[in-house]
Amino acid sequence: MTLVGIQKTTSIPPSKIVILIGDNRLSVEEQIKEISNAVGEGAFSELNNTRLDGSTLGFHEILMQLNVFPLGGGKRIVVLDNASEIIGRKGAEEWLTNILTNVSPTTLLILILEDEKKHISGSMNWKAFSSKHWLRKLSDQYPGDIHWIELSLPSEGKMPEWILKEATDQGGLFHPQAAVELSRLVGNDLFQAKQEIEKAILYVGDEKQVEIDDVRLLCAASQDENIFALVDAVGARNGKLAMSILNKLSKDMPIQYLFSMLVRQVRLLILAKEAILGGGGEKGVLSACGIRHTFIAKKLVNQAHHFSMETLEGTYRKLDHIDEEGKIGHLSLDAALDGLIAEIAA
Repeated sequence: MTLVGIQKTTSIPPSKIVILIGDNRLSVEEQIKEISNAVGEGAFSELNNTRLDGSTLGFHEILMQLNVFPLGGGKRIVVLDNASEIIGRKGAEEWLTNILTNVSPTTLLILILEDEKKHISGSMNWKAFSSKHWLRKLSDQYPGDIHWIELSLPSEGKMPEWILKEATDQGGLFHPQAAVELSRLVGNDLFQAKQEIEKAILYVGDEKQVEIDDVRLLCAASQDENIFALVDAVGARNGKLAMSILNKLSKDMPIQYLFSMLVRQVRLLILAKEAILGGGGEKGVLSACGIRHTFIAKKLVNQAHHFSMETLEGTYRKLDHIDEEGKIGHLSLDAALDGLIAEIAA
């Protein structure tokens, strides 16, 4: 059995099956692209790539796809998502053995096994597909035919290192403190981290280094998107959606911080409404609110049309009252926000 405990590999041996195991979905997708580029040939490369869902297909249906010969005499790649589903079925070992012994070597099967590492018996091991799993033993019986690639999410302690490398791969520069700050804000959500890195590099330019203040500014903008979504739902009088967004936000951030973000948003909407009533457009909103990004000004203009100045000022006064009562312990911020959002959206 070949076992590669790395995030990427540039050399795939002539195996019949490649197993991508782990919880790092970003690296899984990158690895699939890398394998496709490595074994694909000519104009038929994309046509010879097929993606299947192991949770909805049976053994026979997948086997039929594996037995299709590639176009143009190249290599056919079949990617099986949710492979854990079919591997867990009765008869899976015999089915996979049949693939190893009978399917043409012109077909490469990629199994995506979602799994995570846990401390088991004093050491880190895969939770579902440990060394005792029959799939591991089958790999030992067919050395060279099954190639394992481990793709674990980086730990929180390793995230700054991952961010610095990803920034370099994207052609940018990140200050180490900025990498630490970004890892604190996004955790090990690699998809979000990658987007934030790209956004930060575009913001400062290729020649400059992303600093900690840049990360705080841009990630704050990402958090603003969530507040905008909440206000959009309230403005559309969609109370169910508004409460759903509020509940999600309250799980992701401290309630006091969420409250302050909402107060800020209402204050910006009052300033934007004043600018619009005074005959100003997006430029007027930019100046009145003291913001630099036109996309935020556009959103403020759109949202301001959903509320009267009387409603906005009344909401601001209610938020101020909630703040005062919360500080002296007369009410719960959570309950008060729930009630206010429900009232405005009604």
